[in-house]
Amino acid sequence: VDASLTYLLKDGVDKGFIGKNANFIKWVPIVLAVIFVLRSVASFISTYAIIHRAKNSTIRVDIAVFFGRPVFQSSSHFFGISQ
Repeated sequence: VDASLTYLLKDGVDKGFIGKNANFIKWVPIVLAVIFVLRSVASFISTYAIIHRAKNSTIRVDIAVFFGRPVFQSSSHFFGISQ
């Protein structure tokens, strides 16, 4: 997203300040607002998903501990190697 904003900024300077295109100048604030809203929504969804996943993992570990099941097993148990 940051690289695309830099590319758009070059276009904006060329068309807005040098070319003085009135139609382009009118759309710049709207486009920037949409870009930042989309970026904020994507950030919110990402944070929510990470928190949701972490919360579910914690609940599973708590349930396993409550019922006396081992949460972390040794690799020898996983691969069926008896000691």
